Amino acid sequence: MTPIRTLVLGDMQAPLDTLLAVLDRHGALAGDTLRAGVHLVSVGDHVDFGDDPERAATEGERVLDWMAAQAPERLTLLLGNHDAARVMEFAGWSDARFSAARIGARAVHALPAGAARDAAEAAFRACHPGVPTLDLVRRDYAGYTEGQAARIAGLLRAGRMRLAATVRDADGRALLVTHAGVTRRELELLVGGGWLDPACADDAVAVAASLERFLDAALRRWEEPAAPAHPLDLAPLYLAGVPGQEAGGLLYHRPATDDDALRPKMDRAWELDPTRPRRYAPARLPRGFSQVCGHTPHARAWRELVGFTDGPMGSGGAVRTLVVGAAPRYVARRLPPAGPGEAHVYYVDAQPAHTPVAEVEAFEA
Repeated sequence: MTPIRTLVLGDMQAPLDTLLAVLDRHGALAGDTLRAGVHLVSVGDHVDFGDDPERAATEGERVLDWMAAQAPERLTLLLGNHDAARVMEFAGWSDARFSAARIGARAVHALPAGAARDAAEAAFRACHPGVPTLDLVRRDYAGYTEGQAARIAGLLRAGRMRLAATVRDADGRALLVTHAGVTRRELELLVGGGWLDPACADDAVAVAASLERFLDAALRRWEEPAAPAHPLDLAPLYLAGVPGQEAGGLLYHRPATDDDALRPKMDRAWELDPTRPRRYAPARLPRGFSQVCGHTPHARAWRELVGFTDGPMGSGGAVRTLVVGAAPRYVARRLPPAGPGEAHVYYVDAQPAHTPVAEVEAFEA
């Protein structure tokens, strides 16, 4: 039997041809299909990139179609916040409705700060009351289409898009793989909700299984009779955006220094909202197991992990490591497996739409 070679990549927000070029460079393709003996784990966020929403819309559908066509034993798909937005914040939105909101949000954004802009934003919110923030429709999720939403819903309902997986580190230990990582907050919620045995909260395989049970229960609720376009609900682990407020939690948070002296411009109330955090300090990460996740591009991590960065900045396409332990540090390379009393978080968001193909590394398990 051909040994399985596992690659973890994220976030695959790029034209399909770019993604195929990345996979081909890593020897993962036979033609335009994943090669036998290769198992790809895509850590979520398969839609939205760049400044051209029409191109991003079309390419997002192509990427999702390609992924749906791969054999389940060769591809594990994880849910990211951009994927989730299609079945949560914007569940049931038509292309026409989203396009009108995007055009309106861009018009408001183009105005200088002042009374005229405030009035324009108030008028926008009256016309589009379901929009969490203007930036989500004008920029972050600008490539939305009904087709993407239908494809993501289909992948979720078919069991092809999940919340968690596990792979092995170089020493054989299991690593938890999620879109944005798991902090002690999520472990506490899983234990408190009866999804996770507290005695197993330091076991990556048990944590992954608890996240899968949580998702399956949410998917069953999603199938219950409800109003048309009933959104998926992943609370309390992940809270979708609501009018005037972005999403937060499991699929959304990023590592950042929480020391006001080191990062004086941080917005503590917004970043560290306990119900829907958008950032987490390294101290909030569990030490019982190591993880692989995406969601955090290198330049942002380097800027927000001030005080923890170590060594040269390196390439944005590299697999990076945040060491969790007595002396946390963030380096622009993959480190060997964690030592006693430590854990690692390996970040694999290489931004393939903006990074030369030759510089996009994969985490090989």
